[in-house]
Amino acid sequence: MQAQYATFIALASKTAAVDAELQKIKVLYTQLWRAKTGSVRDPFGDVVKPSDKSSDFGFSQLNVR
Repeated sequence: MQAQYATFIALASKTAAVDAELQKIKVLYTQLWRAKTGSVRDPFGDVVKPSDKSSDFGFSQLNVR
């Protein structure tokens, strides 16, 4: 049980570090995107929410045979 706990804590720590780096990348990308497009909109703000049942995440446009 202690080994599982230690593994979980180590994984949580690494996950937090990855999330912190991702947030830095998102901030940098947002700055670059805004400079390039001149828009003040959040480029990550229009992400389709999973609770939106009307969206198919673009799958209807795929031609799979």
